Amino acid sequence: MKNFSFSRIYLPIVTLFVIGMTASSCTKSLNNHDTAQTALLMAFNLAPDKPAAGFLLSGNSLTYNPLPFAGYTGAYVNIYSGTRTVVAYDFSNNTNIDTATRTFSPRRYYSMFLTGIGGKYKNELVVDCYQPNTSVISGIKRFTSVFVPISIRT
Repeated sequence: MKNFSFSRIYLPIVTLFVIGMTASSCTKSLNNHDTAQTALLMAFNLAPDKPAAGFLLSGNSLTYNPLPFAGYTGAYVNIYSGTRTVVAYDFSNNTNIDTATRTFSPRRYYSMFLTGIGGKYKNELVVDCYQPNTSVISGIKRFTSVFVPISIRT
């Protein structure tokens, strides 16, 4: 009777494992990651009687903290593109201020402004003509063009 040898079984198993791993790694591509189609959004609270406003996109909070009056997200936030429900709510008493449905296109920049006073509020969505490598001056022009009335502009 032959003696049982662990190495006789171990060696073929390890060899098959190494061949399988090598063969499976050859089928991979360096460009196999899924790139989500995202848009970029910046939100502003411009309702003077709402000192703490929160924003929800399809039920998910846009920021960790509420935005104070004249506050904004600080930078563009990546969001999934498509048709999304946008809710502005009063953070202090958790009531909806305004609800709207907006469509966000991939690779586009948007600004959302909560505007109004005294119970008449609206989420204004603006498509930004922002390019990532432009100067600060062009950003100031975009910002002031939203807030300065047409009769005051020169």
